[in-house]
Amino acid sequence: MKKNIFVTLFILTLIGLIDSLYLYYTKITSTPIACFQGTTGCEVVNSSRYASIYGIPNGLIGLIGYTAILVLLIFPKVYPNSLSKIRYLIFGFSLIGFLYSIYLIFVSIFILKAECPFCILSAIVMTSIFIISIFELQESN
Repeated sequence: MKKNIFVTLFILTLIGLIDSLYLYYTKITSTPIACFQGTTGCEVVNSSRYASIYGIPNGLIGLIGYTAILVLLIFPKVYPNSLSKIRYLIFGFSLIGFLYSIYLIFVSIFILKAECPFCILSAIVMTSIFIISIFELQESN
């Protein structure tokens, strides 16, 4: 993996990790989300029945997903021979995250009719990681 690709993925993953941590924290502590001026959907989205799956808050799911990607990014630095397998794992995790993000954005827009900038940020970050992972797989073949 080229250094600039690694750095880009690393930064995106950290952004997603921080964003998910914040969403998880607000959910478990019932702290209001610091929504940006002009947006009112943060609390609607975070308090809806779609804010968790089987009792697991989406923020925690994101936290786990971004942590897994971060570990996968660092793993080849320790075990260089694992890079080809790691590319597929990053692709797999980001594909799942991308599809789940599409579902959540759809729910937010069409069912809840509310927008949460933090949720949108996570979707953009995961989509970016997914797109980069596709290019990484193509480059490795």
